[in-house]
Amino acid sequence: MPTNRPIKIFGASSFWFAALLVVSLGLVCIVVGTLLSSARTLELKRASTEVANISAVLTQDLDRNIELYDLSIQGVIDGLANETVMAATPELRRLILFDRAATAHYLGALLVLDAAGNVVSDSASITPRPYNYADRDYFKVQAERPDVGLYIGKPVASRTDGKMIIGLSRRINKPDGSFDGIVVGTLQLDYFRALFSQMKLGRSGAVTLFRDDGMVIMREPFDAAQIGRIAKPPMIFKRLETTREGEVQAKSVIDGVERLFHFARVGALPLVQDVALSVEDIYADWWRKVYAISAVLLVCCGIVFRSGWRCGANCCAEPKRKPPLFSLRRRTVLPASPTAAASTRSWIGSGRTPCGIRRRSPCS
Repeated sequence: MPTNRPIKIFGASSFWFAALLVVSLGLVCIVVGTLLSSARTLELKRASTEVANISAVLTQDLDRNIELYDLSIQGVIDGLANETVMAATPELRRLILFDRAATAHYLGALLVLDAAGNVVSDSASITPRPYNYADRDYFKVQAERPDVGLYIGKPVASRTDGKMIIGLSRRINKPDGSFDGIVVGTLQLDYFRALFSQMKLGRSGAVTLFRDDGMVIMREPFDAAQIGRIAKPPMIFKRLETTREGEVQAKSVIDGVERLFHFARVGALPLVQDVALSVEDIYADWWRKVYAISAVLLVCCGIVFRSGWRCGANCCAEPKRKPPLFSLRRRTVLPASPTAAASTRSWIGSGRTPCGIRRRSPCS
C-alpha cells in the first residue's frame, strides 16, 4: 500500500554540508570584496596623484611664461619714465623700450596707449597703428583702479587678424599719480589650447583656465561657446577663499560630468586653473575587474551548489531493500500427467530415486 510519508530531501548531515558551503562562499565573497575595495581606493589615489602632477606642471608653465611677458611690460613702463630714453629717436626708442620677448610665438605686439586709448608706441612698427582701445576692459579697469597691477582682460577678437586673444595690461601714472595711459600686450588663446591639448586625461577629462572672477579663458575639450562665460564653479571658488589649491570630486557646472578636480591658483597671477579626470575613466579598469571576478564567482557558485545538491540528495535518499536470501513460498502442485505418474511408480518400485541413486533401507 502506498504511504503518505513525506520524502526527506536533506537530513542533518546535508544541512551541515549546505551550511559549510554557504559559509565558505561567504568568506570568499568577503575576501574578494575587501580586495576590490582596496583596489578601488588605490585607483582613486593614483588618479589624485596624476591630476596633482599635471596641475603642477601646467601652473608652473603658465606662471613662468606670463611672468616673462609681464616683465617686458614693466620694462616698457620703466623706459617711459626715463628722460634719456624718451629723448632718443623713434627708432632707437622703440629698440630700447621693446625687447624680443614680444616677438615670441603666440604673443602679440606691445602697445603704449595714452590716457584717451590711442596707440602712441608700437613694438611691431615705428609708425603706431591707428587704433583706439578705450573700449577694452583692460583699459577701463586700469583707468578706474590705480592699484590693480597686472590685469588680464577677457577673451576678445583681435582687431588686426581676428584671432582670439587676451590683453595683459599695466597702468602708467603721471608724477602726481593720475592716469596717463597703459602698456598692453596680447596673448593668443591658441597658446592655452595647444598647451592643454597635450594633456592625456582620458575620454572625459578636462582642463579649464579661469580668471579669478570665474570667467573661462580656455577649456579643453574646446567649446567656443564656453570662452568668456562666467562659470565660477562654487565647489572650487568657495574653497579658494581659504586655500591656494585643493581637490574635490563633484559634477562639472559646465557639462554635468562627475569628475575629480584638482584646482590651484597660478602663482601670483589673477588666474585659476583646474585639471579634472572623469570618475568613469578613473574606475574603468576597476569595473572591468569587478565584472570578470563576478562572472567567475557566479560560475563557481553554480558548480558548487549543483554538486552540493546532488551530494545531499544522494546521501539522504532511502537505501534500496535487498530481497531475502530464502523465502517461503506457497508451492502450487500441478496435476501429473499419466506418463509422469507411470515413471514415478517405476522408480519407486525399483528402489531408486529419480537421480538414479538406490535408496537404502533403514536396516541396510
